[in-house]
Amino acid sequence: MRPGTPLGGSWLPRGLAARDRAALAQDQAATRRRDAQAVLAECRAAERAVDLLRDRRAAEARRRARRRVQALLDEAARRSRNAE
Repeated sequence: MRPGTPLGGSWLPRGLAARDRAALAQDQAATRRRDAQAVLAECRAAERAVDLLRDRRAAEARRRARRRVQALLDEAARRSRNAE
């Protein structure tokens, strides 16, 4: 057989090399996708943690404010009783 004929020659090695490159590119793309999904999951977990912390701090600030208001009311009631 002569090189370049349909049953032999250089087309087979080129085709196999192209197939191998395509498979490698697919594997690399799958790896990048998995890595990106892992990073996204970490970011979402961090966002949830920040949200939880913000909510806890806001709740604590509300509790402190209620305590201050109650302390002022208690002080006003005490003064009112003492003034009588």
